[in-house]
Amino acid sequence: GPAAMKTPAVVDVFVVIITFGLALGIATVAGLPAAGSWAVAAGLAAGAWRLHRAGLGLRDLFRPDAGRRAWRSPAEALLLAVLATLAVSLVVLPLGAALGWPAQDLSRFAGVRGDPAALAAYLALAWGSAALGEELLFRGVLMQRLLAALGSARGAVAVVLQALLFGLGHAYLGARGIASATVVGLVFGAAWLRNGRRLAPVILAHGLIDSASLAALFAGAPQ
Repeated sequence: GPAAMKTPAVVDVFVVIITFGLALGIATVAGLPAAGSWAVAAGLAAGAWRLHRAGLGLRDLFRPDAGRRAWRSPAEALLLAVLATLAVSLVVLPLGAALGWPAQDLSRFAGVRGDPAALAAYLALAWGSAALGEELLFRGVLMQRLLAALGSARGAVAVVLQALLFGLGHAYLGARGIASATVVGLVFGAAWLRNGRRLAPVILAHGLIDSASLAALFAGAPQ
């Protein structure tokens, strides 16, 4: 029946989530640098395997970006970055103040301040592992398999679920960081779903947000 046909997609979702979580935990306990990057790589490897079993590949996630709309991606990305930042300001700032959340734990980025070499290294990670890797994993693989499992009519549920997972993936930033990432995940997930499932705009928007944050840390701006 239909339920049986959707079971593999459900399995795919759990395999990717468990792989990501285990890799993150192992990398953190082992003290590896950029533990999140190891987790993203492991999650993408598991995702590529599960997509292959479904007759798809990571390249298939990019196919909707081709065509006449591709040139619009930079402008869409800038708008998305502004919308996501505004959403965080309107939701997380008052919520954090009401609940007494401390500032985000940015201790792992302390070396960026005033160090051009450290800034360049973190920017490379931001665009490679975070912007490209995380968007492929959360808005690409997970959203694709969640929609396959839930049905396209439940797109809003898929958006919320991937956003919550995206937020939990940023637990190292503390409660405020989890909430901020969840809100960004909601904005990006909704945009991906309503914009032809195109990854380029959300990848660029993610990179712009992280680059702006790193530039602020480099300049010593209060966070």
